[in-house]
Amino acid sequence: KDGSIHLKFNILEGNQYFVKNIQFYGNRKFTTEFLTNLFSVQEDGVFNPIYVTQQLKKILKQYLKSGYYMVSIVDDLQVFDNKVLIRVNISEGKVYNIGNISVLGLDKLKENIVLRELLIESGFPYNIEKIQETQTRIFSSLLFSSVEIYPVVNKNENNIIDLEIKVKEMFDRGIKGEIGFGQTESPLG
Repeated sequence: KDGSIHLKFNILEGNQYFVKNIQFYGNRKFTTEFLTNLFSVQEDGVFNPIYVTQQLKKILKQYLKSGYYMVSIVDDLQVFDNKVLIRVNISEGKVYNIGNISVLGLDKLKENIVLRELLIESGFPYNIEKIQETQTRIFSSLLFSSVEIYPVVNKNENNIIDLEIKVKEMFDRGIKGEIGFGQTESPLG
């Protein structure tokens, strides 16, 4: 009569699951204690698969900051009644170092404009965080409309990753203006 609609939802949440145990396999670089603290999922806490995925990404980033480029992290969930056993299988691979760093896409600007912003050098361990910070620094110079850094595994040398920095220069970076003067006398004298 009054034009309103009344909706009623019946929600069946199902069973709530809890974390039974967390186990790490294949880790050599970092201790199980370190990974457990970094993972920050609590045993006997409520199991949240989205949160578990976010925590696995934290572990992956830790490896990518430590020279590991080919690391693989896979979770294996086993359910017992309303308890979930989380097994984290880690295949670390080898530590990679930075090889050649090349800059592509320059037209008017010189290569040293890009190279001076680098936080990494040839011979340094691969570090995704430093690479991302370098990309931000180059882009923040306001000289480029895009900056992308691609790691390329060097097929001729073991455990070496070359970096290709692809840039696109901004158009027309000049400053334009006009200056003039007049012959009228100022009211102040």
